Amino acid sequence: MTYNRWSTVHIAPLSRAQFWSDASREAQMPHTPLVAQPERFEAVLTSRGVGAVVLNRIQMAAEHGMERLHDDGQRAGPPCLLCVLYAKGGAQVFAPDAPDVPDVPDASASSGEPGMAVAGRRLQAQPGQLFLLDERRGYRIWQKEAVDLVVLAVPLALIDSRGGLASQLLARSLPDCASLQLLVQQMQLLAAWQDPLPEAESARLSDLVINTVKTVLQASADMATARPGAPMHVLLRRVRQLIARQYPDPALEPERVASRLGLSVRSLQSQLSREGTSLSAELMAYRLERAHALLRGTEPGTLGIAEISQHCGFSSPAHFSRRFRARYGSTPLGLLRDAEGGEGA
Repeated sequence: MTYNRWSTVHIAPLSRAQFWSDASREAQMPHTPLVAQPERFEAVLTSRGVGAVVLNRIQMAAEHGMERLHDDGQRAGPPCLLCVLYAKGGAQVFAPDAPDVPDVPDASASSGEPGMAVAGRRLQAQPGQLFLLDERRGYRIWQKEAVDLVVLAVPLALIDSRGGLASQLLARSLPDCASLQLLVQQMQLLAAWQDPLPEAESARLSDLVINTVKTVLQASADMATARPGAPMHVLLRRVRQLIARQYPDPALEPERVASRLGLSVRSLQSQLSREGTSLSAELMAYRLERAHALLRGTEPGTLGIAEISQHCGFSSPAHFSRRFRARYGSTPLGLLRDAEGGEGA
């Protein structure tokens, strides 16, 4: 595990933008800073390398922006998928449809915020909302307030062999799912970790995080395909939040969920039906996603099928195995053995 920290506080104001550009390149997240007021550009970048991934924490005190241009890519290593999570503050995010961000911004914005004259996706990022960016396509971010965020950089070659999952999800609100919540927790824990890690343990943690990112991509793509363009209803979000807290309970029945939400069972089922889903489908999907993540990330010999089945709320290991095979085309034991075989390779 590598650790580095850069701060602009003791850098001359007119040199801060170049200093920050150099630091971001060393942190495996090269970009060009857009600094409206150099004398107020106070920023700290803390970078942790964990195996094949890099976790960067960025703290900035004033309005500013950042963009990834074609020239930034020429100075960098392999392109990465960036998983971005704001803990404080927010930002306007732009990801172009074309592979490269144009070098000349639209000068129509009078406040110093650069606009974009090309088609693309725009997102208003909020605290706690994880979103994705692809360094191959570039991006532009503008932050109008002090921010504290973490950015996980994962080499695209390690996660997106099909070449299409990540591109569908860039600069979008990702569907809430178990794997997404797990990735957020992993990023937060790595950002707070202070002690050095042995190389072997660092590599295992890296594999765990990469597998979680893969699961997020697949789960998000599956949900988008199942209900293209469908808005996330407030009730459905509340149901999923409740499931995320109580999924280990095998007695999580419609009556209990409806009571917690202040609805009748009939009303709950009717409203979920209009969203194209049901409580049983949502609960099963969450339990299976959580079990899949545990199977992929379990150290050999630490958890068995029965323990994972019980932890994820299944009535029995046999029921768990049937449902898991129907969803993933493999038994839990088969996936666990594959993971153990990869660990020993």
